[in-house]
Parts: sequence; C-alpha cells; structure tokens
Amino acid sequence: MDKVKLFATLVLFPLLLVSCGEEVIPVTLSKELTDKKVTMTNFKMENKNLSIYLTAEKAFQGQLVAKAMNAKSLEVGRAVSPELDFADDDAKSVEFKFDAKLDETIVTKYL
Repeated sequence: MDKVKLFATLVLFPLLLVSCGEEVIPVTLSKELTDKKVTMTNFKMENKNLSIYLTAEKAFQGQLVAKAMNAKSLEVGRAVSPELDFADDDAKSVEFKFDAKLDETIVTKYL
C-alpha cells in the first residue's frame, strides 16, 4: 500500500501540475521590503490582477509598487497598491491592478 501511495505522489502529482497548462511566473519581494521583515506566503495572477498575501513583523504604512519584467529584466508594466496600513505582526492580501494593455506573454517575473 505504501508503494502505491509513493507512486501516486511521485508520478501522478507532477502530471496534474503539467496538465494545468499554465506557467507560473515568479513574484519576488524587493530587498527593501524583506529588510523590513515583510514576507510573502502566497500569490495569484488573474486577469492582469496580482494578489499577494503579505505578512509583516513590524508596522508600516504606504503604497507598494509591483513591476512586470520581461526576459531582459526591463520593466513592461507597473501597478500601485491602494494605501496600506500594517500593524505589528499583521498580514493582508494586497491587490495590484495592471493596465489592460500589459502583454502578459512577455512577462517573465514580477517584482
């Protein structure tokens, strides 16, 4: 029985991931944010809207900027978050709405 479970995990799970057919484009936080002890636990890109779940050890306020980058590390799009207000040991989902003209096919990463 354990061999069957191992087979299912090693063979079937990767097939499920491949069958989704969507490439996952990485999202990376800036050094400035990581220095402030902000971490990202989850993200989702859908219809040119990037949603990131952030946790913060220390309070901070302001807006964040997300940049869409191409294969040459050139910026091809930018989105600004709404005004944020994180308390100590806080967590929130932050939304970035990219312009409808953004060509997602050339985006290789988000910063």
